[in-house]
This record gives sequence, C-alpha cells and structure tokens, in this order.
Amino acid sequence: MITAKYYQIQAKIVEYIVRHHIRKGERLPTEKKMAELFGVSIITVRKAVSNLAQEKMIRKEQGRGTFLQKDLTDRPPENGELLCLHLMQSGNEEPAPVLFPWLESHKEAMRKLGWKLSIFITDRKPDATILKRLRNVKGIIATNEISEEWISTLRSLNIPVVIMGAISVPRKEIPLVAFDYEKMTEILAQKLLAEGGRRFALFPGGRDYAPASEMFRSLSRVLKAHGIPFSEKQVCYSRKAGKSGDAIRDTMAFLKEHPDIDAFLVESQAFIPMMAALYGSTRCPLTGILSVRPRFMNFSHNIYEAVFTENIALKSLDTLLKLIHGEKVPQRQKIAPEFSIPLEKEE
Repeated sequence: MITAKYYQIQAKIVEYIVRHHIRKGERLPTEKKMAELFGVSIITVRKAVSNLAQEKMIRKEQGRGTFLQKDLTDRPPENGELLCLHLMQSGNEEPAPVLFPWLESHKEAMRKLGWKLSIFITDRKPDATILKRLRNVKGIIATNEISEEWISTLRSLNIPVVIMGAISVPRKEIPLVAFDYEKMTEILAQKLLAEGGRRFALFPGGRDYAPASEMFRSLSRVLKAHGIPFSEKQVCYSRKAGKSGDAIRDTMAFLKEHPDIDAFLVESQAFIPMMAALYGSTRCPLTGILSVRPRFMNFSHNIYEAVFTENIALKSLDTLLKLIHGEKVPQRQKIAPEFSIPLEKEE
C-alpha cells in the first residue's frame, strides 16, 4: 500500500521537531518554509499540519503561526534498531568504545528520533545466531569493508546499509560516505610548496590504513606536477603491532636517514611521535597535518592543519535514514577538507 504523501510529510514534520529539539509552546517553521524543506507543495504541508492539529500535537494560531502542543523529545524509541557493524579481521579486535568513540554522542539524539543505535562486532560470515540478531534491525552502518557473505545476507533480508570510512570504491552499489584524504593531501602539499618546501616526507599511519594509499597517490601527483620526485622511500609507515616507544624510535631513525627533508605531511595520529622525535633538534621543517577535527592549529607557526568540514557519523546516519525512508542517495559522498583557523603570524 502506498502511503499518502501528506502522511509521509507528517512523519517528516515530527522528525524535524525532534531533531531540532522544539519544545512545547515553541513555534514551528512556516508552512511555506516546510514546503521548501521537504520539497513538496504547500497544499501537502497544509494537509499534514491539519492532521497533526487534529491529533492535538500542534496548534495553529491565526496571524501568529504554528506551535508545538505536545513535548516529543522524551518519547521512547519506536522505529526500530540501527546497527553500527564492524567485521572482525582477527582475534585481537579493539573493544567497542575505542572503535566507536562517536557512538555515545549520537545515541541519545537517535533515541529521541525513535531509533535505538547499537554496536555489533562480529565474524565475516553470518550464521543462524546472527540472522536472529538481525530480525528487527532496520538499517546498518558498516565501519569497514563488507564481506561478500554479509552483502548477500543483507540483500536477502532487505536491510539498507551504508559504508562509513575511508574506502575508495563502493562495494556492490552500497552507498559510501568517506573522508576525501586525496583532496586534503593536495591542499596541504600545495600550501607547503608555496611556503618553500621542496623535499617531502609522508607519515600516513600504517600500510594497511585505508587512507594511506590515497595520501601517497595524491602527494605523488602534486609533486610530479612541480617536477619534484617522490617515492615510497620518503614514506614513514607505522608498525601494524608496535610496542610502546616504537613510533618515536622509528620516526627518529627515519629523520636520521633523511636529513634533507624540509616538508612533512603527517596524518594526525602520527604527529605526536614525529614532534617528540624533533624535540630538542635543530630541525624545524614545514609541516602539514591531516586531521579529522582541529587539534594542532596553534601549535607552531610552521604547522598547517587541514580538517574535514562535516561529521562523518552524522552524515552516514542521515544517509541511512534517507535509504530507510525510500529516498535516493548518492553512490559516493566525499567529505571535503579545509584549513583550520590560520595562525596570526607576528609582524
């Protein structure tokens, strides 16, 4: 059965109320504004508003607007469960709080929208127990690449899924939300070139870290366009399973082997070991930091930091909800980078 358009808009109005924390007695957007927000005619919005008024959820006041009559922010979850799915690569997986530091900050907001948000760390091959666990799941955000077995299972169960992470190529028509590390590397490299950098080094995390290849590919392309050679010998990878202090020792050894490096591009997690290795030395290279959020923008005058403009978890959740509601979403969404607030350099 096809749901009448105004019933769909009623649901969107309720979702808007909860998402924007509108409280009892507060004003809603005008019908014209809601028509623009939801991409429908004002007639459809007017019918949806009229239905909500009959349910005494909202009230219309002539000449003043539309006001919320019931508090909705404390209603219990009613739409179902969304899973944050992580497929184990080995027997030494990190615990959920480390893998999903963003979860708790969004769990309450999703509850207010009528959703339960949960973590599910599991094997690469679904079994009967997993199928039972998925019975009431309405959508999934996968935080790494999905196995063929999981793709088949989710398709058979008709569960919408979005991949969240730094994977370059979407799998099997599954929507992807990812950070644009290639563009971030490009803008930082161009900045360091403009500041006089000519001999570059890259600290991209581990070899198996998904963005590492994107950083290397982008930096090689930018430097080649300026006639500057670059090879893997100028890359300092982190160890896959290093001991305490290995990162600093590896960085110190790399710096000793490359005394002529005058420009570093560093993924933020590798930044502290690099700076620890430089501490006390006479070297002061230009440094570009690739970071998810602002961290080091006022650290030093020769450091330039680029960050991503959007929250990848919120964008992934929003994409998943659109899929659940039957809306079309882009196959690939790249979150763009920008520079942190620039330093005020001394005159």
